[in-house]
Amino acid sequence: MTTPTPAEHLCEQAKASRDQGRLNEAIAFFEQAIATDERCLPAWEGRAYTAFQAKDYPRAIECFRKVSMLDVRRAPPMTNLGAVYNRIGDYQNATKALRQAISRDRKSAEAYYNLGIAHKGLHQLSLAVSAYKEAVKFNPAMHDAHQNLANVYFEMGNVALAKQHYDKALEIRPDFEPARRGLRRIEEAAVVQKEKYSPFGRLVDTKELEKRDYSVGNYRKLTLQEKNQDREDNHRMSRDAITAAEAIRENLHENILPRIQTLVGLVGDNQDRQSLARNADVFVQVKHQLDEQLDALLRVTDELRRHEEFIRKG
Repeated sequence: MTTPTPAEHLCEQAKASRDQGRLNEAIAFFEQAIATDERCLPAWEGRAYTAFQAKDYPRAIECFRKVSMLDVRRAPPMTNLGAVYNRIGDYQNATKALRQAISRDRKSAEAYYNLGIAHKGLHQLSLAVSAYKEAVKFNPAMHDAHQNLANVYFEMGNVALAKQHYDKALEIRPDFEPARRGLRRIEEAAVVQKEKYSPFGRLVDTKELEKRDYSVGNYRKLTLQEKNQDREDNHRMSRDAITAAEAIRENLHENILPRIQTLVGLVGDNQDRQSLARNADVFVQVKHQLDEQLDALLRVTDELRRHEEFIRKG
C-alpha cells in the first residue's frame, strides 16, 4: 500500500470536510493541496466541484479546464466544463467544450445531454433534438434527457413526439413532476386550439380579427404637394421592398438550398458527426441571416402601413 503524498492527504481532509457540510474548510484544504502539488489531479477536481457548489463559476471553469489538461483522454472534465458554461449562459463556449468531450468519448450520454442544453440556449432547436436523441440512445434511462427532448419538440410544434418523450420520462421515473407538467401543457394547448376551430373548416382567431381594420374609404383629400410626396414615398418603399425580397431570394438560392443539399449528402454518406455539426452550424448562421432579411422586409411593409395611415388621417 503506497503512502499518500502530502497533496493527496490534504485532498482526503478536504473530502471529509465537504462530506460534513463544511464547504469553506474543504475549499481551503483543496487550495492548499494545489499549492503543494500543482499537478495533483484529485485536488483540481475537488476544487472544481466545490467551486461549482459555492457558485464560484469563474473558479470552477478555471479548475475544470486544468483538470481537462491533466486528464486529456477522458470526457468528464470537458463535459463538466461545458456544464458550467451552460450554467452561466455562455452557450458558445459550452458547445466548444462539449464537442471536445464527445471527441474523447463518442458514447458519452452526459456530454450529449449538456450539448442539447447548449444548442437549446442558442435557439438551435434541430441541433438540440439531435444531441438529446444521442443522449437517450446511449443512456435510455436518462429521464431528464427525454424531458428536455420533449420540451424542444413541443416548442417546434411536434406535439406527438413531445408527448411520446414526456410519457417515456414518466415511465422511467413515475414521480417526475416536470414531465407531468409537460403533458398538462399539451392538453391545455389542445383545448386552446380546439376553441379556435371554426365549423367552416379553417382556424379562426377572433381576437386577431377584431384588431384588423378592413375599411377602405374615408381618405382625406391631398394637396398637390402631398400627392407628389406620396408618389415618391411609395416609389422608395416599393423599391426597398423589392430589394429586400431579392436579397431573400438570393440567400435561398446561394446559401440555404446548397447547405441543405450538403447536409442531406453528409447524412446519406454517413459522415462523421463533427462534419455534420460544422455544416449544421453554418446552416444555422445562414438561417439567421435570412431571419434578419425577413425582418428588413417586414420593416418596409410596416412603414408602408404607417404611411397609408398617415395619408388617410393626416
